[in-house]
Amino acid sequence: MRAQIDRHDQILGIRRLRLENDWLHVTVLPEVGAKIYDLIWKPSRRHFLWHNPRIAPQPYPIEANFDNYWCGGWDDGFPTGDECDHAGEHYPNLGELRSLRWNLEDAEETRHGAAAQLIAFGPISPVKVTKTVTLDNERPILSVRWKITNVGFLPIDFIWGTHPAIDPGQHARLRVPAKTGIVGLASHPLLGTPGQQYSWPLLETEAGRTDMSLTQPQEAGIFCGHTATDLEAGWYAIEDLDTSEGFLLQFPRDICPYLWMWLVYGGWRGYRHVILEPWTSHPVNLAQAVRQRTHRVLQAGETFEVQVCAAIYSKPFTWKDALQQTSALFEKEGRETERPPLVWRGRSNAVNGGPASAFPSGTRPPRCEQELPLPCPIITKKPANDSCRAKWGLARTAPFDLSDNGHSGSPRHGRKNSIASTIAWQLLKRRSEEEEPLITERKSACPMYNQQRNFH
Repeated sequence: MRAQIDRHDQILGIRRLRLENDWLHVTVLPEVGAKIYDLIWKPSRRHFLWHNPRIAPQPYPIEANFDNYWCGGWDDGFPTGDECDHAGEHYPNLGELRSLRWNLEDAEETRHGAAAQLIAFGPISPVKVTKTVTLDNERPILSVRWKITNVGFLPIDFIWGTHPAIDPGQHARLRVPAKTGIVGLASHPLLGTPGQQYSWPLLETEAGRTDMSLTQPQEAGIFCGHTATDLEAGWYAIEDLDTSEGFLLQFPRDICPYLWMWLVYGGWRGYRHVILEPWTSHPVNLAQAVRQRTHRVLQAGETFEVQVCAAIYSKPFTWKDALQQTSALFEKEGRETERPPLVWRGRSNAVNGGPASAFPSGTRPPRCEQELPLPCPIITKKPANDSCRAKWGLARTAPFDLSDNGHSGSPRHGRKNSIASTIAWQLLKRRSEEEEPLITERKSACPMYNQQRNFH
């Protein structure tokens, strides 16, 4: 079946978006931070995302403790992971977006899949955030893309991460292509001491050796938070060793070089789940990341963009097959969004005798953004002075004044009765009449010029 989307469903009185294809059933809760609440593998009806057995989905205040309202599912963190104070503001744990009511901007079914686009504005940070959730038509792959734009006038310090809580099953393996693990916190000596580094996945402590890639039963009553770094690739998989079913997440390693691993085996609030979170920075506390200079800065008008792809697999397929599928999707997205070559904007070197400016099409030029077909000059019926040309990127006017001011037929320079100048003027006038529609089209295509042309 083609991927479908239902925007009119509800759960416990909360609006729910449903996306579905032959393999996956996905639900998104726009009114609870636009979290992905369900990721169900239809062949076995398995819920891969962990649900809190004691807390149902519900709206909650921005300043509330996230843990006290956390119903499970897949959340996102911005501009911090841990609660902190920074630049005169107090940020709650997992940031300011995780409890907002998001607006559904668009939902559609295309030949590629079903997609829902949601939008929210930061209540603390001046940002506009767009989250697009897409379920593929032909594969058990869910892709999520975020765009965070600074709509303010000052730079914003931030870190970003995504937080999928997975129910791993009784016996599972964490496949993480990392070289180094760093202990952040631990409830038992076997899980290391804060600050300790080790060669992933084997952790050596005075209490013994622990293979951190193997999950523990709930009866163990332990939990820890470790960071996996020195990643060889941007992916990980959580695989149930009893059923051979697995969850694989691929992410851009150049943007998210750290994995914060929150591993809970009965020791924190009686829960059992595994959360492997790609983050832009380490540690996942904005104030600490700023002190260690691992944070990111979003300048005014800039956009931070990141995409991840989640795949579900089961035998006879393995994590390698799932990674091959998500990698193919990443390559396809990369080709479609590849930055075009530089385009010339502003004044032409040939026409104006000055340097021309080149801007990548994904950046904002300092003045008019409209591309002009240079080096062909734009002939205006009123001469534009140098300040106008410099401000709006207009080429020089023609060497003859085409205005009908009682001197029509006369060059601006030269003798009025000169035969040579008269012939030159007639040729120029004929050419200008032939090119007038094209010239008018070029001028009207530039909204900045049309808005300002009467200034001079």
